[in-house]
Amino acid sequence: MTTLSRPARAIVLFILTIVLAAPVWAQQIDPSFYSSMRWRLIGPFRGGRALTAVGVKGQPGLFYFGSVGGGVWKTTDAGNTWEPIFDDQKIASIGAMAVADSDPNILYVGSGEADMRSQISFGDGVYKSTDAGKTWTAIKGAARVGRRSYIRTPTPAPSISPSSPAIPT
Repeated sequence: MTTLSRPARAIVLFILTIVLAAPVWAQQIDPSFYSSMRWRLIGPFRGGRALTAVGVKGQPGLFYFGSVGGGVWKTTDAGNTWEPIFDDQKIASIGAMAVADSDPNILYVGSGEADMRSQISFGDGVYKSTDAGKTWTAIKGAARVGRRSYIRTPTPAPSISPSSPAIPT
């Protein structure tokens, strides 16, 4: 008669435990437990890690977020649906965003991931939109910056103020 080695006995015991416990795991759950739950989208399916997000004052359902590999996304219904608004650009990595206090249609996006990880994406500068993300323009002189972790818009900002909301492009 052969006896099983200690590792073999452990494996057999583990398999028997799984087989005998399966009926317990397969028990039915009362549908009333989850019947009131409804499916909802909790974010874009291809956005990736998000490093930055901004809301717009006075517009409680309007938000933007920048993904390290998925561009800029916009929601007008507090996150129920998201729309990509940066797909036409040659860069997808976003590290910073800002909305001008004086005009919610003016957005600034700093490209490049600033989070130091084993896999990071570099950017190619800062972009500006004056129409809430429909079109984008690269800001001249900002292309030398490879990673952006924030965009500073001090209050009152000399370049972003009610009288002059624009940074020259």
